[in-house]
Amino acid sequence: MKIFNHAIQEVIHEMAADDLDEIQRELVFLLNSDKLILMKKVLYLAGLLSAMAFVTGWFFGLMRFPGAFELQVYGSVAFFFIYVPMMTMDYFKTNTRGALSEKLKVILGLACALLLGVAGIFKLMHLQGTRTILIMGAVVCIFGFLPFFFFSMYKKSIS
Repeated sequence: MKIFNHAIQEVIHEMAADDLDEIQRELVFLLNSDKLILMKKVLYLAGLLSAMAFVTGWFFGLMRFPGAFELQVYGSVAFFFIYVPMMTMDYFKTNTRGALSEKLKVILGLACALLLGVAGIFKLMHLQGTRTILIMGAVVCIFGFLPFFFFSMYKKSIS
C-alpha cells in the first residue's frame, strides 16, 4: 500500500507540478475556449470603438466640426465604464492564483482610472466637483497604484 501511495504521488507530481488545479484550469479553458474567444473579441472591440470615438471627437473639436463634444463624452464613458471594468474582470478570471499585492495593484489601478475618467468627463461637461475628483484620483494613483506597480516590477526584476 505504501508503494502505491508513493507511486500515485509521483505520477500526480509529474503530470502537474502545481497540483491538479492546473489540469482543471486547462480543462475549463478547453471546454469554454469558444466563449472566451468571443468574450475577448467583444472586449477588444469595445475598447477600440470607445477609443476611436474619443479620438475622433477630439479631432472634431480641433477642427470645429459638429458632434465633437458628444463623441468625446460617449467615447470616454464607454472606455472608462465599459472597457476598463471588463478588462479588470477578465484579469481576475484569468489570474485566480495571483498574489494579494497583484490584486491590490489591479483594484487600485481600476479605482484610479475610474476617478480620473470621471474627472475628465466632468471637465468636458463643465460640472462642479471636477477638482475634488481629480485630486482623489491623483492621490489613489500616487499613493496607491504606483507603489504597488513599481514594487511588482522590482520583484519581477530580482527573481
